[in-house]
Amino acid sequence: MGGMFRFLRRRAAEDAAAEPVDVPAEAAARAEAFWQQWDDLLPELAAALGDSEPLRVENLVADMVAAVHLSRAGFMPGWPGGSTPTAAIA
Repeated sequence: MGGMFRFLRRRAAEDAAAEPVDVPAEAAARAEAFWQQWDDLLPELAAALGDSEPLRVENLVADMVAAVHLSRAGFMPGWPGGSTPTAAIA
């Protein structure tokens, strides 16, 4: 039984050996990218909301929000120019 859970301990050891992350700098960079994308998307957002069709931009906004939260998990290799978080998860 003890050997069955050995893989969990190895994984924890690998995580402990990871490089330290500058969390404030990384958070600031992700926030900056989000707001830049928001500014770029604002005309399309306004048009969709003005046409009472929020579903037209729902996935775009969800991808932007996911990018803020998923980038530390490694789902965003080329963001903003590369793959989207939903493409990486699917």
